[in-house]
Order: sequence, then structure tokens, then C-alpha cells
Amino acid sequence: MRRTACINIPSFALQLLSLREPLWRDYPLAVVTEEKPSGIVLEINRKAKESGVKTGMRFSAALALAADLHAGTVSTGEINDGVQKTLGILLGYSPEIEPFELCPGVFWVNASGFERLHSGLSSWAEELLNGLKSSGFMARISVGFSRFGSFVAAKRARCPLIFKDPEEEIRFSRYTPLTLLPMPPKASNQLQDLGIKTIGAFLDLPAVGVRKRFREDVCRWYEFASEKVDYPIQPRIPREDFVLTRKFQPEIVSIKPVLLHFRRLLDHLLTDVMKHNELVHTLSFALFLEDGGEVREQVSPSRPTVRPDTLFRLMELRLQAVKIGSNIAKIEISAGRVTVKGSQELLFNDRRARDLAAGAEAFALIRAEFGNDAVQHAEMREEHLPEKRVEWVNSIGPSVARVASAVGGATGQTDGAHANAAGRRAIGRQGTPRRADSQADATATRQLVRRMYLSCTEIEMSADIKRHRLQNIAGPVRYESGWWDGEASRDYYYLKDGTGSVHWAYKNLKNGAWSFQGFVS
Repeated sequence: MRRTACINIPSFALQLLSLREPLWRDYPLAVVTEEKPSGIVLEINRKAKESGVKTGMRFSAALALAADLHAGTVSTGEINDGVQKTLGILLGYSPEIEPFELCPGVFWVNASGFERLHSGLSSWAEELLNGLKSSGFMARISVGFSRFGSFVAAKRARCPLIFKDPEEEIRFSRYTPLTLLPMPPKASNQLQDLGIKTIGAFLDLPAVGVRKRFREDVCRWYEFASEKVDYPIQPRIPREDFVLTRKFQPEIVSIKPVLLHFRRLLDHLLTDVMKHNELVHTLSFALFLEDGGEVREQVSPSRPTVRPDTLFRLMELRLQAVKIGSNIAKIEISAGRVTVKGSQELLFNDRRARDLAAGAEAFALIRAEFGNDAVQHAEMREEHLPEKRVEWVNSIGPSVARVASAVGGATGQTDGAHANAAGRRAIGRQGTPRRADSQADATATRQLVRRMYLSCTEIEMSADIKRHRLQNIAGPVRYESGWWDGEASRDYYYLKDGTGSVHWAYKNLKNGAWSFQGFVS
């Protein structure tokens, strides 16, 4: 009979954070949605729990309970990398491993036959747990006969649990509290109100009623638990990175002759990429120098591709900016890959008049020559202080302007014009004077925009006001931030000078200093 083992790494994101920040392990530790006071606590360790911190509360509330709380975010990419790392460890104990998509950190393992290689399945399970522990992961394991039964046991058991027969596994899972399944709080409360407290009682509910009454995530758990046919494990075997290297003897003095060798390695790399029906989205290459130093670079095309001329052109531009202080002893090249989309999917792509692919390719050339941070765009943030409301992020490629509804007349406005209109409305709310004559109102097409300086400039405002060089035409409007921003408190004004220019300035209420924040154009 087939034996199925389930490995559960509890609080997987928290364990990944602990591995990333080993110095935080001796403190209360939490995983949060964002490192801001409004962030939500997702996972906590025992010390944070003893301090009164609970999952679901705000980060600011958690800090009030545990002043030495250390917290961080764990991205989806980090979780996927952690899953791949764990998968590589488990492949040393069984050739068939399947990660559970609904619960990162849970893996099913084909345990059939290992009792013949060890003194028993318990010995094999202990050896597997020790292997994970040596890599920094604390895990639980159960060996049963089905996916759901072994999953429930691995979530519940504190020590390795080996079932003797399927009936024992079924009894164990049916009497397990329903709170063990990661359901939404609202659905969990509804089931509690119905008197459904165990997994067995949950499975006794009619399937039609469950689908009608609950959301899709609850129905997914119901179908998983009540599945009559237990499918074999679908193994996922990670493919090793295809890294090509070439050594030079004697060493090469300059970059130019190395380009020919890089081109040959690139051709071999693309042959392997196309063989696996993939595309290249990032190209990584390195120079290893005679004195022990190394130079690592990475370029990204405008979109995943296998065109050698495009990729080599990006690599050439980046290498032309590289300065080396020693001879080159070895080169290395590898690629980040994505699976090729099917041709049927491409039929539904939105074709536009603008050639976005050409624009994205131009962006890629600029990044290759001047660095990955050379092309950026602004994104708005929910912050109190004006200078913190905009963050500059890297742009992958150009985007088509959207038409704003009910703004800008019959022809609409592009994103830039819509942003200008928003800026004008923001200024109007703060008291910017409007032209009084009706004719000017009817014919005026100018849009007033508030433009901020990169850094504020302190000024001797009192002296300028006394000399009538600056006239207050609107204000004050108060801006205040909380303790996490240093409790700033400012009064903002619109000041007009003798030339008719309108400046945007503020007075710091703490020290009385005046500063220019920007101007109106």
C-alpha cells in the first residue's frame, strides 16, 4: 500500500525572516504586511506572543505591547525561493516531492519503501527532520495513506506520527478541531455558530449547501477534505541553473576580446533555453579577475526573448562601462527564464497603435548603458508630508495613456493632463486665487500645477515679508504627521513675489523656520 508523508514547516514566512535576519531570533519577532504603523501582523514567534502580540493587529499596536519587537516583510518571491530551497533539501530523502500550493511550507513526500532502507519509517522521518533542522527549518512530519489525512496529522502532531492503517488516519482527522484548517475568520465563526467544531462534522455537511452558503476558499477545503480518490503525488523536480563558464590561459587584458567569447557562450545558452521552450527575461554575467576580484552585471530585455542580437547588444553596452583593474581569468553567463506562452493566448493580447515593444526596447538599451536605475517614474504613496507622497520606482517600459472620463472635454485627457488637473484642483482647495473676469474664465486653458523641489530651501521669510517682496495670497493650511515621522507640524502658504510668480512655502511650527517647498506653474 502506498505511504504518503506530509512535512509541515509551521510559520514558514516567519522562519524565512529568521533565517534572513539571524540576529533577531532572540527578540520578539513578527512578519507584517508592510513596515509601517498601519501594517498588519501576520505571524509571530513565542516571545512576541508572551508579550501580548496577536496576529491580525496593527504594527503600531504590537509595538506598544512589545517595545523591542522586530518585524519585517516577506515577499512572495522570497517564499517561492524558500519553497525551492526546501524542495532541494527534501529531494535527498525521496525522489517524489510535491509542494502544497494552498499552504506554503507544506510538502507531500512519497514514503513508500523507505522502511526497507531504514529500521522503520520513524527512523526515516527523524533523519528527514534532522536534515531540515541543519538547514535552519523546524518542521513536523506524519506518515499516512492519503493527502488530507497526512496533512491534518502534520499540522497537529508535535512529534513524528506514523499511522498503522487508513482507518486510524481517518479517525484521527475526523476528530481534529476545525480551527486547524486555515479558513477565513468570518467563515470559521459561521461554522462555530452552526455547531460545527470538528473536521468530521464539517465533512458531514451536504456538498450543495456548502457551495451555496460559503465562499470559494471554504469550498476548496471541503472538496480537498472529502476527496474520494487520492491522486498519486505529482513530483516537482527543480532544474539546476544552466551556467556556462570559460577560463583564459594566459589571462585577457581588456574587455573587447572577451566579447567574442561571451557571444559564443550566449549562443550555447540560448540553445538550452529554446530546448526547454523558454524565454530569457534576465541575463547575468560575470568577470573573474586575476587578482581575485570579480565583476557581476545583469541586464534585462524589454520583454522575454531568445534573440541573440538583442541580448548581446545589451550585454555589450553594459560591458563597455565596466572598468577592470586586473587581467580577466574567467567569464560566466547564466539566464533567468520564463515559460513561453501558447500561441492561442497571444490572440487575446491588446494591440495598440503605439509600438510599446519598441519603447520598452529603448528603455532596456538606456538601462544597459547607464544602469538599472536610469529610467524611473513616480508613484503616489499614502503619506502625510508632501515630500514623502512620491516615490521613484524603476520603469520596465512605456505605457499607453488612459483617457480620463468627464475631464477635459469631449476628447478626454491623457494621464499627464489628468495629473495636471488633479494638481490644479488640489491648489484650488487650498485657496489659490482664480481669475475673476468671466471672459478670462471662459477662454483660459492654462492648468496650474504645484511643482515640488527635490529638497526644501530655508529662507529668511520675516525680512522678505516686511519689505513687501512676498505677499501671502492663500494660507495657512496645516500639515501634521505622527510620531513615526518625527511629529512634524507645518503651516503652508502660497506667496506671490514682485514678478508674479507664486511660491509654495511652509513655516515649521516647532522652530519657526520658513522653507520653500516648491512653486506654482
